[in-house]
Amino acid sequence: MNLTMFNPACNTVDQVFENFWNGAWKNAEPTTITPRADVFEKESNLVVEVELPGVKKESVAINLEHGVLTISAEKKAQQETKAKDWYCSERAYGKYERSFRLSEAIDASSIQANFEDGVLHVEMSRKAESAARKIDIK
Repeated sequence: MNLTMFNPACNTVDQVFENFWNGAWKNAEPTTITPRADVFEKESNLVVEVELPGVKKESVAINLEHGVLTISAEKKAQQETKAKDWYCSERAYGKYERSFRLSEAIDASSIQANFEDGVLHVEMSRKAESAARKIDIK
């Protein structure tokens, strides 16, 4: 009995491809997932928030090299199951990676991060000399 016909969420275009390619495309190597992010200013600090659902804190890495902030993580499948045992699989597993080019005005030593409820929160401040200031006209 095919249970996917009772689940409209799984009865998608993916099934057309699965039938056409006999499921071969599901066995392909996992690709890098680009996580969703918000970038905003808060109290003159730059904040980057990245969604990493289901990722463990220990697998998250943050690197700054040549002015590029790179956030990477990996989410591994919780169990190995043969493809024929699945009725529907929509969750994403694999490597997450997202990079942001930072302004030279960012103080690299000020970068702080925390991870809570699947959201990585990275906050950084501007260098003191690059802060906005009012210039008096003489």
